[in-house]
Amino acid sequence: MTTTRALQQDIVAHKRRKGFNTTSHDREVLLAMRELGELHEALDHNRRDEIGGELADVAIYLLTIAEMHGLDLGEEVVRKMQVNKARRYEPDESGTLIRVKNPVQS
Repeated sequence: MTTTRALQQDIVAHKRRKGFNTTSHDREVLLAMRELGELHEALDHNRRDEIGGELADVAIYLLTIAEMHGLDLGEEVVRKMQVNKARRYEPDESGTLIRVKNPVQS
């Protein structure tokens, strides 16, 4: 099984071999946003044969950004999920769940 960090390193090495960007996080974010648009279109039109590939495209850009900044995206997701699990949410008047902020301790 491949670790997230090994996958990140493989993606960046592949991009370097092919001559793609591996230094501009701005460019990677913009390209990820373009891929999110393509994912949204595939989801909207229920093109199941395209959804997996579009999800992978988005993930590739996110994994690249993580590697560019020396982060293990898998570890970051685990860490963030621990934070999210400790949060409390309540529905607003429309039924949308809104995070309840902890009162400031004095």
